[in-house]
Amino acid sequence: MILRQTTELPDPQKTGRNAGDTTPLRDYAYNFHFDSFGAPPPTDFLAKLEPCSSDAVEIDSHYIKFKKYGRTVPLNASLIPDWADPAKPYAISAPSFDRVVVVYPYYFYQCKENKYFAELYSREGKLLQTFESLPTHVAVNNPNLLISPERSGCCESIRWDFRFYNIAHKTMTQLSCPEGFCGDVLFEFIDQHGHYLLIQEIVDSVSGVGAYLQTNIYLIDNQGNLAASGQTIFATKDNRIDKENISTNAPFSLRNLQSVARIKNDSSWLLHYKTGNKLSTAQITGQTDTASPSALFLLADKHVAHLTNAEIKIAGYKVKELPSLLIATPGKYMITTRSVRGGGSSKEFEVKPNTINKLPIEFSN
Repeated sequence: MILRQTTELPDPQKTGRNAGDTTPLRDYAYNFHFDSFGAPPPTDFLAKLEPCSSDAVEIDSHYIKFKKYGRTVPLNASLIPDWADPAKPYAISAPSFDRVVVVYPYYFYQCKENKYFAELYSREGKLLQTFESLPTHVAVNNPNLLISPERSGCCESIRWDFRFYNIAHKTMTQLSCPEGFCGDVLFEFIDQHGHYLLIQEIVDSVSGVGAYLQTNIYLIDNQGNLAASGQTIFATKDNRIDKENISTNAPFSLRNLQSVARIKNDSSWLLHYKTGNKLSTAQITGQTDTASPSALFLLADKHVAHLTNAEIKIAGYKVKELPSLLIATPGKYMITTRSVRGGGSSKEFEVKPNTINKLPIEFSN
C-alpha cells in the first residue's frame, strides 16, 4: 500500500457504499452499525439460503426426495468423523438459486460450535459438488457465487470467517480473523465497481505494555477471487490507549474510512480516510505474497520485569525492557535469556501471521 495525501474527497456521487450514496463506509461496519442502530448492517446484495419447501425436497432418515422430478438419492454421512455426533440433515435454497444444498450438521462432545459438510444438487437431484463447510448465502447478481459471512463465538472469543464459493469453477476463497482478536468488520458490495470490499480488524492490548491494531483490506471480484489486498498496522505504548479506543486513534482504521474508488483501467484502489479535519488516501496497488509483520507481546511478571541487569536477545536484537511490544516478521526465532546470576537458556518460538502473538519470559535459576 502507498499513502497519498489528499486535500478533498472525490466526487460525492462516486463515494460510499453504492453510486450516489454519500454515507461514510465506516457506518456499515458491523460493530459500529450494531452499536448505532441496534442491528447488523444491511446485506441486500446477498440472498439467504433458507430451508426448502416440503413440496420440492423432502429428507427422511435415509433418503433425499426431489419430489418434482421423482428422484430419490440416499443420504451420505460418510464425511462425518466417526467420533462426532451427527444432527438431522436439512436442505436449503433461495428463490434466485436453481440448486439445492443439503446440509449435514455434526458436533463433538463439549464443542462450542457445530460443524458441517454440505452437498450441492441440481433441482433434478444430480450431485454437483461437496463442501466441507456451510454456504449460507448466494450473491444476488451471480447465482454461481455462494458466500458465507460467518460470525461465531461471543465476548472474548469472537471469530469471523468469510468464504466465497465459486460453484462454476469449483474454487473457494476463505478470509478469516483469529478467534479472540477480531475487531470490527466491514463487508460490502461496491456496486459501481462490481467488487466486494472486506475489511477485518485484528486488535488487542496489554495493560501497561501497549495496544495493536492491524487492518486487513481485501477486494474480491464478482467471481469470488481476491483481486487486491492491503494492510495497515498501528501500534502504540501509550497507556491511555487500549483495544477499546485504539480505532479512534489510528488514522487508517476502519472507524475513519469514508469511501473507496477504483482507478480506471488499473487494478489499483483508493481508500479515503478522514481524521478530524485531515483527509488522507491509501492506495492499494495489487497483491503481495510477502509475509506481513505481526504483533509480539513479551510478557513478564513483576519479579522478572525488575531484573534490570538480565539480558534477553531475539535473533540478535537486545530487548531493553519487559514487558514489551515488538513488531516482527512471521517465522521461527531463537530467544536467549541470561539472568543476573549468570544462568541462561535458549528456546525456539514462532511468530504467526495475522494474529496477536504473546510470549511469556522466564529465567532459569
